[in-house]
Amino acid sequence: MGILKGRTSPMITYRNILDVSPDVRGLVRLWRNSPRVRLRMLNQEVISEEQHARWLGSLADGGSLAGGRSEVRVAFSDGTPFGVISLKDVDSNSMVCDWGFYVGEEAFLRRGLGRRLLYDLHEWGFAERGMRKMYTAVLSDNHGALLVELEAGNKIEGLLRDHVRTPSGALVDVYLIAQFSAEWTARREALSTWARIE
Repeated sequence: MGILKGRTSPMITYRNILDVSPDVRGLVRLWRNSPRVRLRMLNQEVISEEQHARWLGSLADGGSLAGGRSEVRVAFSDGTPFGVISLKDVDSNSMVCDWGFYVGEEAFLRRGLGRRLLYDLHEWGFAERGMRKMYTAVLSDNHGALLVELEAGNKIEGLLRDHVRTPSGALVDVYLIAQFSAEWTARREALSTWARIE
C-alpha cells in the first residue's frame, strides 16, 4: 500500500448499494440528508424513508426516478462505509452519463478521499462502462467541489444562471462540467498520482 499524508493508504472498495446491508442503505440516506451534503445538491429537500425506499426500488428496476439507467456504489475504506459514487442517466446509445459523488462520513473529510472517489468514478464510467463522455452539475458556491473537478481535468461546458433556489431563498448558478474518455485516458496516469493511488 502507498502513503497518504504520512500513513498507509486505506484500501478503498465499492459495493452496489443494492448489495449492502439495510443499515448501510439507511446510512446513505442520513449522509444525503446531512446539511453538508444536502445543501450541495441540486435537489436540496430532505429525503424521507419512503422516498429513499422508492429510489432504491427504481435502482433495482434498472432506472432512476428521473428516468434513464442509474447505478450507485457505496465506498468503503478498510471495510468502513464512508461515501457514494453514482452513474446516472446512462445513455447506451450516445454513451454518455451523469456522475455524482460525495464523502458522507465527517471523520473521512480532508483526507483526499474526494479525489480518489472522482478518479474511481471516471475509471468506472470510462474503463468499465465504456462511456464516451461523462458530465455533472455543480453549484457555483460549492468551491471545494469545483476545485477538485477542475484539478481532475474536467471542463466547464456551461453555466445555468440563477438555477437553484436554496432553502434560504437565494438563487445559485450551476456549472455544467464534463470529461471525454479520450481526455481522461491521456491524463489517467498523472491523475492516479493526484488521487494518491499508489
